[in-house]
Amino acid sequence: MADNADKILDMMKAQEQKTTEAIETMEAGLAHLQKKIRFYSKVSESVKTGSPLPKWEDVNPKE
Repeated sequence: MADNADKILDMMKAQEQKTTEAIETMEAGLAHLQKKIRFYSKVSESVKTGSPLPKWEDVNPKE
């Protein structure tokens, strides 16, 4: 076990880094999806009320 401790630690650190990167990627994807949901909710409301359609850049990424 002592001979492999450094190898195991290196593997665990590498996996931690991969997991952190995957989480960051998923969080960015989730934020984009949530903005799309807010945008299309506003589009739907505009269509129902006859008001002007929203612009993508006017939708706050974290409303």
